[in-house]
Amino acid sequence: MVSSPDSTFVGSRSGFASLAVWNHLAQFSEEQQVRQAAAVLRIAEYTAERLRSLSVRLRERDEP
Repeated sequence: MVSSPDSTFVGSRSGFASLAVWNHLAQFSEEQQVRQAAAVLRIAEYTAERLRSLSVRLRERDEP
């Protein structure tokens, strides 16, 4: 998601997000994009596991 203020009329969309996606697709090959997606997935899986571990430890200490 591109962070920019929404200054469009209700029901219309800014073309900037589409341009940002196109720019990314144009800069990186399909193979590079697959590698990036796999790296992001690994980070997400690691983060989820760490949060689950933290949740267990907090529960053991009777903390919210």
